[in-house]
Amino acid sequence: MLLVIDSGNTNIVFAVFSGNGELMGEWRSGTESNRTADEFGI
Repeated sequence: MLLVIDSGNTNIVFAVFSGNGELMGEWRSGTESNRTADEFGI
């Protein structure tokens, strides 16, 4: 299992790949710093 993190200017993307290279899941988070804790939780 491999966790990949791509930290860019606009988004941070997390992805998990299985041992054979198959994408198991992907999550995207914006890097805007003017958000509240509730907005980050969603």
